[in-house]
Amino acid sequence: MDANSDGIVTGGQCGSNTDCKQYGDGIGGCCGACIPASDRQPATVQCLLPCPTPIKSCTCVNHQCTGSTTLL
Repeated sequence: MDANSDGIVTGGQCGSNTDCKQYGDGIGGCCGACIPASDRQPATVQCLLPCPTPIKSCTCVNHQCTGSTTLL
């Protein structure tokens, strides 16, 4: 799993959108996580500031779970 510049944790293999699971702010990263549904829930993290760009959608793009700050 990797965190992008917005603090969103993404990554992992998927075949369809239902293979991905979205977690809210403070789980996996300050802005949440988008990972394969079969993976364990990421750890909770403490953030100094609230997330300015939380995940609004979690989809499978090119066989990778991908979090987005816009609704898709």
